[in-house]
Amino acid sequence: MLRRALTRLAPACSRSFLGNAHVAGDTWLVEHSTPASSPSTVVLRLGISEAALDALGDVEALEWPTSAEVSAGATLCSLRWTGFSRTASDELYHATWANISGTHNLRSPLPGTLLLTNAALQPDKVDARSWLAQMSCSRAAWDLLRRADRAV
Repeated sequence: MLRRALTRLAPACSRSFLGNAHVAGDTWLVEHSTPASSPSTVVLRLGISEAALDALGDVEALEWPTSAEVSAGATLCSLRWTGFSRTASDELYHATWANISGTHNLRSPLPGTLLLTNAALQPDKVDARSWLAQMSCSRAAWDLLRRADRAV
């Protein structure tokens, strides 16, 4: 199922980048390092998928959590965005547009500890290759998530 999600969420132009990444929903995860002092722990970098960014408008602000401990499903970064929505049209192809805005929460698929946020990243520079957060989690949880992807 997750393998199919990778194919659906990742356009062909970004598959080479996502080749080493695991995509869970709208979040991509890449193994960044393994601390020598703790081989049972892995450090991951997380970002937002290209498909999720395409569904949003222009990112205007990034908000970071205040807690270092994250559970599976916890928000790692909130992206405030604005955009346009087509509200009506007629047979002559006249369209009416409305300004819309919202917040998209990038969620962690794994429990762990938030180590670092990419606070230097400007909101208008966020793209599918930008990492937004770095977290540590157990090697067992990371391996289980990746195995579930291969089993599909």
